[in-house]
Amino acid sequence: MIYSEEVKEFKNAKERLYDKINIPIKYLDIFIGICVTAIVVLTVMGMLKGRGYF
Repeated sequence: MIYSEEVKEFKNAKERLYDKINIPIKYLDIFIGICVTAIVVLTVMGMLKGRGYF
């Protein structure tokens, strides 16, 4: 018989991060999306500047 205390819960990195931060998941998802978008935009702008478009 397996008791509930004995069952180990496997979580991915995203779920472990959410457990440590005390804000709604919706806002954290929005923040992560904005950060990823900013990285992509800045990378593209850097490539364009390197080619002389800026």
